[in-house]
Formats: sequence, structure tokens, C-alpha cells
Amino acid sequence: FQGHAQGSFLPLVKEGGLWTTHFIYADSDPTDDPLHTNQRFLISGDSIYNGINYKVVHSVTPGPTIESGETIGLMREDTTTGKVFYRGNFPRNYCYALDNDTTEYLLYDFGLNAGDTMLNPVFPYPIIIDSVAQVFLAGAFRKKLYFVRDYWVSDEWVEGIGSIVRGLFSPGCESFEKAWYFVCYSDSMVEYMNPIFESCFVGIEEQELSGVHIYPNPSNGVFTVVSEHSLPVKVRVFDLTGKAIPFTFIHNQMDISDQPPGTYIVRVEVGDRSKNFLTTQY
Repeated sequence: FQGHAQGSFLPLVKEGGLWTTHFIYADSDPTDDPLHTNQRFLISGDSIYNGINYKVVHSVTPGPTIESGETIGLMREDTTTGKVFYRGNFPRNYCYALDNDTTEYLLYDFGLNAGDTMLNPVFPYPIIIDSVAQVFLAGAFRKKLYFVRDYWVSDEWVEGIGSIVRGLFSPGCESFEKAWYFVCYSDSMVEYMNPIFESCFVGIEEQELSGVHIYPNPSNGVFTVVSEHSLPVKVRVFDLTGKAIPFTFIHNQMDISDQPPGTYIVRVEVGDRSKNFLTTQY
């Protein structure tokens, strides 16, 4: 798949576009529970900066309704080339924030093809496109770019939506001790959800399971799941694209050592409650 004819890229920067991303922060102490939170980003309104027209990006309150939030930056795109540009602060928690930064960054380039390279907008790591395909997703045929963007984490960009692995700002973020993954995207015409989740608008914090731990993390692929509950524990494992990963689970030990090194999402379920863990296999 060699891309689109000139002028035919589906727009990503459009009024009412709303991205929900789940953020996990795990510090170096394996006995500490990681922080889980949802973050939502909304495109609403117009602005002009240095004579250039932009849409305004807001960080809004997670939940079933759109509440007032913080304006964090400006975004524009060139639909003839597939390039998406961002000017402003990268959100705190979601990325290593750049305060009061007025630089315009190339956030996405959907005109790239297999073997092409794009510089990371914040960190000095090149993004090298591994493969490109055309997929039918959210009611339209869209260009999809796949690549490994740093030592552990792969990513997938979908035309008109952005990263369906780590969310809107994925190209400008680094993954050390932090992880974020795409929950859902919606606008007036489209709704697309990561299959890991059951709903775009139910905060994970509201249904999260307590009294469950996983260690060691990182590990060689064998993890112990400890539960304080008397009910049986159910475990599921996904990669960061939402694909289910085969594993064994015997006597509270989960084994994914036959999988490639990388980052995996482990969902632990007890009764009607669940909790997602970010695990790293070296």
C-alpha cells in the first residue's frame, strides 16, 4: 500500500474530535501499586498564531460528559500531505511536559511509507516505518502505519484517528516508567474503541479492583499474581495494540516467557471487578 492520491487523506484535526487515553505510572519500587488514570483530549474552537490557522486542543475532565478543562495547545494539518502539526505543551503525566513551549512539532505524517523515517518530535529517537496497510476501520478505508518506535514499544497510526496503541500524543512521548494506551476516539461521524475496554466513558478508577499485586516487574516473563480475595482470579494478557497474548497461569504464576521482550497489559479480574497492570518482560 503506497498511500493516497494527493488531497485524499482523511482529516484527524476536526471539531469535536475526542480521544480518551488510559495512563499508568509505575515507579521503581515493585511493592507500590501503579497509578491509573484516564485522560481525555478534545478539539474545540479555532485560533490564529503567527498568521496560521489552528484548532484548539483541550484537556478535559474524564467521565461521561464533557466538562470544562484546560487549553493545552494548538493543532493543524495539511490533508494534501497527511502531516499533522502540534504547538503547545505536551500534557503532564501523559508525557514529559514541555512548559511554555511555542515550537510547532510534526506530530504525525500519514504520507510516510515502509522504510521512511520521521524524527521524534521531542526525543532524539527516529521513527522508522516498518509496514503500511489499508484497513477498513470506523466505517472507512484508512491508511495504517506500523513501527517500533523505541526499545520496547511498537505503535500503530491510523489515518484520521492517530495512534490506536498509545493515543493522540503518542509520537511526542517516552515510555520509561510510564505507559499510556488508547481507549477510544469519537467525533460526530466516527466512534472507535480499543477492544481491551468495554466503554469509552467509564473511568477505570470507578471499577478498579484493589488488593491485587503482580511481581516482579519487570521480569524474565514469569510473574506472580497475589490476591487478597477468596474468589478465583482470572487473568488475561494483551499487547499494546489490544491483541490477546497466549500464556500459562498455574499456581498464581503467569508465564509469557515465550513472547518477545516488551511491554504487556495484564488484566486481573476477581468477580465483577478488574484491574489493569503494565508489565515488562526483558
